[in-house]
Amino acid sequence: MNVDSRPSSMSYLIGGPFVYVEEAPASQSLPLVDSGSFTPGQHTGLGTYRTGWSQSDSYLGVEFPMSNYIDHFCTYFGQFQFYRKGAWVLGTMLSYGPPTVTGISSNTARFFGWPLNYEIIREFKQVTAYGWTDNQAYFRGTSGGTHLFPGEWYGAPVWQHEYSRSILYIPSLDKSLDIVIIYDRANIQDPEVNPVYDNYRAHESASFVENERMEWGFHCESEPTLYNTGGAQAGASFTVTGDSVQHVRIDSSLVGTQRAVDENSFSGDIMSGDQKWRIEYNPLVDNTWENPIFVFQITDDDTPAATDFIATSNAAAVYIGSATAQLAIFNGQPGPDLYDVAPQNGQSYYNDLNQDILKTVSQFPSDVSISVPISHTSTSDLEIRVMDLDPSQGYTIGVAGVSDQLAQHPFEEAVLYAKISNLASGSYTVNIFTGSTPPTPTPTPTPTAPTSAPTSTSSTPTPTPTPAPAPTSAPSPGPAPSSSPSPTPTPSPTPSTVSADCVLSEWSQWTICTEECGGGERSRTRTVLEEETGDGVCIDVLLQTDSCNPQVCDVDCVVTDWGQWGSCSASCDGGNQTRTRTVTTPATGAGTCPSLSESTQCNDTPCTGETDVDCIVGEWTEWGVSDAECLGGVSLRTRVVVTPRSGNGAECLDLQESDVCNTAPCPSDCVLTLFSDWGPCYCTTLERSRYRDIVSEDANGGVSCSTYGLEETQVCAPSGCLETSQSSSGALLSASPLAFSLSFSVLVSSFLCSYLIYM
Repeated sequence: MNVDSRPSSMSYLIGGPFVYVEEAPASQSLPLVDSGSFTPGQHTGLGTYRTGWSQSDSYLGVEFPMSNYIDHFCTYFGQFQFYRKGAWVLGTMLSYGPPTVTGISSNTARFFGWPLNYEIIREFKQVTAYGWTDNQAYFRGTSGGTHLFPGEWYGAPVWQHEYSRSILYIPSLDKSLDIVIIYDRANIQDPEVNPVYDNYRAHESASFVENERMEWGFHCESEPTLYNTGGAQAGASFTVTGDSVQHVRIDSSLVGTQRAVDENSFSGDIMSGDQKWRIEYNPLVDNTWENPIFVFQITDDDTPAATDFIATSNAAAVYIGSATAQLAIFNGQPGPDLYDVAPQNGQSYYNDLNQDILKTVSQFPSDVSISVPISHTSTSDLEIRVMDLDPSQGYTIGVAGVSDQLAQHPFEEAVLYAKISNLASGSYTVNIFTGSTPPTPTPTPTPTAPTSAPTSTSSTPTPTPTPAPAPTSAPSPGPAPSSSPSPTPTPSPTPSTVSADCVLSEWSQWTICTEECGGGERSRTRTVLEEETGDGVCIDVLLQTDSCNPQVCDVDCVVTDWGQWGSCSASCDGGNQTRTRTVTTPATGAGTCPSLSESTQCNDTPCTGETDVDCIVGEWTEWGVSDAECLGGVSLRTRVVVTPRSGNGAECLDLQESDVCNTAPCPSDCVLTLFSDWGPCYCTTLERSRYRDIVSEDANGGVSCSTYGLEETQVCAPSGCLETSQSSSGALLSASPLAFSLSFSVLVSSFLCSYLIYM
């Protein structure tokens, strides 16, 4: 068994090491180990699921840290990584410090620039559902509320009412497609409206002002290609190389903006080699409530299935048209606002009622009836998974027109599952209900056609899940908390006397195609004339795009330059010679190619009847003497004709050629000034001196200055000689310029030293 604690640069799940078993022999009874697990430790909540033990299998790791008091663990709430066929296709950038604290190194959501406002405690964090079978794994965690450390500041009222993340993994049996679905429920108010907003620390309050309210980010192993940027169902794709090249496709229900960010722009203590790319999503509007779905499809052949996001009054769903079609349904209702009461210093504003609300806030009410319309694109099996149901109730799944009781049983697992075999293509309504009768049909949105997944342009944008309006006010506080948990309040919907779907205008004319050939894009729009009322719905797809002008463009071929002329077909009286060229880029469509060969006449000299004899020349002589010794000279050599040309024989070759030589710079000798006049005669030596200076040094091998003397002395007569005891000024003036400079420098230095000592 080969065990590697780090098979790639991203083999650690934050919160604990991941041990990768490359080949686990059956003799070690490893198949007895459960395929999934969840460990709710004191500070960690680590969930895992594997499809097998070989390197070709897949591994999902999720993290929902349970601690309320460790600041940086908040960064990883909802973090996930996915290993497939020898590579971390969905990994993270491992770091500590700023990238981790701010959440940009994790596959998590951020609010106002912080991951759950990293240093502010939540009184409640837990995994509220998890489970796995042979064909799926599901994990859901919920975190809610924020307040500062007791005893340090006055507690801040709630601004994060709820953050729930659902992670659903669906592997394919043939291991050709893996699907990971992320569904988030975020109820985030503006912290600046809190009456004690000023109690936040400066860097936290500044983050609230400077950053967008909500942001979702995911690490990419290579630079992603973006599509539908700024519109509905924006997404991206990128590749990962493991045992083979794998293709990752991300589809999003979020209506907003997206951008690709080079992680090399991030600074901090980041593990070497981990900085790749990150894709970030932001809603177009700062809504209090957002519940986006992100679908990750990992394939071997870059053929992801089309996805269709569906929103009803109480559900958020996604349909994936793979070989076995998938329908995943989540709770799409807004959660209640927690009690926005500021407690006294050191006290928590939480009570038992708040705790109970958060334990069930991410699931459907117990008496819910769900109807989801789908457009089944081809005859195939359909698997239906419903998450977020109350585990204490019994539920029935039915498909109108197929079976009203497709599956009926007490809900004991984390996911309610049903499968229809060979379902014909068409429009259907999937119903989930308690009891034995399906819900009364109500107006539901007509699903739009799924988008074309393999290309970077969606042929028909699909709607983003739009939840029902959030409650207009928080529930009133109940009685004082007792030792037993208080019941969970369910917000009552606002009564509606009239329900009507929205009214849309007709589609506009298609715009002019962006390309004349080779495949372009055109679009058309429509507007909302009347908003929906009551329980009415609105498929508010206001923009459609379509491909156009797919025909191949007419492009001429590209050819090389002409080659050399070939030999002439005759030596006299006229012959022909040919030259050719080749095609480097073939023509497309109705494009054409120029001629690839051409001929010309040659050797048109009349034949003389003489024997054709080619001119023959002798060997070259030695190179002659250069005409310059430096800076480039010219040398010649020659040869003579040995056999003269006759008839139409070949001409004589050149009889002389030249070459450049002696290119080195010319040497220059040292240049000196003339000697100065003779100086005075000194009685002590009966000598006098004169001097000269260097004008320029020697270069390139010239005569060195050391060859010459810079001073000359001469014997002089004693008459008129100078004694050495005469004035120092005279001695200095008669000395050489160098001696004068040195003496003056010594005097100045002595003066400065004395001055500094007595300062």
